[in-house]
Amino acid sequence: MSGRVVVITGANSGVGFTLAKRLLLDAIKSQSPLTVCLACRNLTRADDAKAQLMSAALQQAQQQGDAQLVDLVTVDVVQVDTSNLQSVATAAEELKKRYAAIDRLVLNAGILPISVSNIRYSALPSYMLDLSASGVSKIFNQDNPTLPNKIPSVFCTNAFGHHCLVELLKGYLTEQSRPCRIIWTSSRAARKEHFLLDDVEHRCGKDPYAASKIICDAASLGWHEFFAENSNVTSYSTCPGLCLSGLTDKVLPAFVWYLILPILYLARLFSVMMTISLDNGSEAAYYLCQCRETEPLDYRSKYVAEGRIGRTVVGKEKVGDGCLYLP
Repeated sequence: MSGRVVVITGANSGVGFTLAKRLLLDAIKSQSPLTVCLACRNLTRADDAKAQLMSAALQQAQQQGDAQLVDLVTVDVVQVDTSNLQSVATAAEELKKRYAAIDRLVLNAGILPISVSNIRYSALPSYMLDLSASGVSKIFNQDNPTLPNKIPSVFCTNAFGHHCLVELLKGYLTEQSRPCRIIWTSSRAARKEHFLLDDVEHRCGKDPYAASKIICDAASLGWHEFFAENSNVTSYSTCPGLCLSGLTDKVLPAFVWYLILPILYLARLFSVMMTISLDNGSEAAYYLCQCRETEPLDYRSKYVAEGRIGRTVVGKEKVGDGCLYLP
């Protein structure tokens, strides 16, 4: 079966899973062949996610009156741990063998290790605004343990592992017959105060998550310009806003987030970053997955899911606003 191929890292839960589900349901509705590859570290969780996605696809097909429409979509699983460069290399080879072309490569996997609360920022209003706008270093201390390969875990998992995956796929992507769009999950937390050129791996800083997202933005820019010279491969950066996922559960227990949901929705009056739901948080990546190749896009802009009153839209902000790596 021919059709588009979308590879999503970290797709067994959160924004990645929700994006996969939205794409599959759209494929059923439009009766368009689609393969979604869940590129995940944990195969058991990935297989569970695959089962849930295919069940949702079948339900959509049945709602449309033809259960056989589910045959239009396929969910595959490839194991990849972006904190393990050997795993990244193995996954790259598997992707090249399995698919004639990749239409969308969504680099979404990430971690946000949290340890002890910073009491100085315990007031809820400032807590919420700091978390949504400038990272979590002012509210919580982050862990950034060194991996067996001596690379800090957040840097490798969120940014460097994905960069290496693109490096290993670049020849394949350049030579394939169809255009490929690379989509990075970044954050508005990517600000210059969290990044130093002489500490790119963020071994000494207090916000490795934000620093890793600056690197994602820089990598997206660099790869777009690299591919622009001789291929139809493009690269763009996105931000999901503050949506409730496995990452936010590391900051506060899930039940606490649901207790303060009214406050989160009220905060939309002051901050468009309050996307809250995973459907809303996936909006920017979904837009970049679905918009046509002919649609004009700006690789120097970050596509941002913005929670408005009663709706979610995709906004744009300059990649590198306030950062060190752009003039």
